[in-house]
Amino acid sequence: MKFLFLIAGFWAVSTFTYAQLPTAFEQDLQEILEDGISTYNLKGVEATTIFSGDCSWTGVAGVRDPSNSPVDLIRKWHWGSTGKAMTASIVLQLVDEGLVDINDPIGDYLGVDTIEHLDGEITIKMLLNHTTNLNNSWSDGSNLWNDVFADRDSVWNLWSVLQPEYRDPGDPNPDLVHNYLGYDNYLFLGFLVEEVTGQLLETAYNERIFEPLGFTNSSMGTFGINMDELNGVYEGNSYRGNLAHDSYMSTRGGGGSYVGSSLDIAKFMRAFHNDELVSSELMEDARTSTNGEPALVPGLCLGDISQTYGYGTNIIQFDNEEGAISFYGHGGRGLGNCLVLHNIENDFTIALATNDFSAIAQFQNLNLLMDLICYAWDNMELTDCTLNTQEDQRESNLTIYPNPAKTTLKIDTDFNIDAVKVRDMQGRICLTATNVRSIDIEELETGMYILEIFSGSQSISRKWIKK
Repeated sequence: MKFLFLIAGFWAVSTFTYAQLPTAFEQDLQEILEDGISTYNLKGVEATTIFSGDCSWTGVAGVRDPSNSPVDLIRKWHWGSTGKAMTASIVLQLVDEGLVDINDPIGDYLGVDTIEHLDGEITIKMLLNHTTNLNNSWSDGSNLWNDVFADRDSVWNLWSVLQPEYRDPGDPNPDLVHNYLGYDNYLFLGFLVEEVTGQLLETAYNERIFEPLGFTNSSMGTFGINMDELNGVYEGNSYRGNLAHDSYMSTRGGGGSYVGSSLDIAKFMRAFHNDELVSSELMEDARTSTNGEPALVPGLCLGDISQTYGYGTNIIQFDNEEGAISFYGHGGRGLGNCLVLHNIENDFTIALATNDFSAIAQFQNLNLLMDLICYAWDNMELTDCTLNTQEDQRESNLTIYPNPAKTTLKIDTDFNIDAVKVRDMQGRICLTATNVRSIDIEELETGMYILEIFSGSQSISRKWIKK
């Protein structure tokens, strides 16, 4: 499993009641994030946490390029194999809809006679839980690897990665033991989605995930991606954000083409494992460990970790003297490292991304991830979402727009506004004004801010983004 980093975020719209975490709690999370940059020698990170009641925090720290441009909330992150959970959710939706059966052989849908070394008897379930006998076509020095990086500017026809020169036989797996493949299994699931729906994979993602969950900063990289859309790319101290990655991104398909914000991916993982996208019966199977030896990581704050796999789902279990604590999610190592996890019992979601894809950064990301989880877990009693005002009608009659905003932030409400304050995510006051319904924010730096609105003895706070 590839561990990556998390940050949580939330901005308010007029369609739901806003609740927020205590300011001191958010400041502590931000401090952990900023300390992690130096402690773990990371370049740039973004994290999101979402708690019961849907209040959340999003933070960024570090830089995105050698000019020390700060990481910002407008740019996306490549979530690598974390996107496998999204592909799995779409496949399971097709099962719910009766369009496929999870035990169907893949040969019923894909032309195995035209694809080298694809056993037509491999089932959809075997692809979902990585128990196939396929070879991993994408590995350092493979023919596909060499051709992709020899022509970085090219946007690939995704099906062309199935050409015979890129297909090698795998090892037999008669006992159906979990053998995680970073590439082939979910690449074929992506092709399955296209065959069954008659849609491009990008369209299926948009209609089945992005739009229903209200994503605001997500896309697929199957047609390549402008590197300016990302928060930089590093391999250790080597900056790679000035290189084209069209060829790389356009060959990821269902196995890892997703790019987006930590907030969007956290919202997805939360909905997926709260059984909001797929039937509870299928999700129970998705969270059932596949046959295989668990990976172990000793001595973290919640206990020793054991890691197994279900359907597009890493199953992370912490064992301690008081029992077991389970998280479900996925990690990825694409143009960076990332991880998204959800704990059902406490309705707690965390997502973390970094722009360093080196192997050492995986472990450093895990350290930072655990710092955030441990703090949140130890202070979970502080995360009960509470309104900053009395729960009256004025809360639902407030809209701030546009969001994100570039030059002017406007306030639309039917109650009197006595004063406003704009604070950064460290709680520092950046702007103040009285008796206004629009604020000039052009001089503020890019990032997330809190708008405090005062009316009589009441106050309301809303998060917003300066672009």
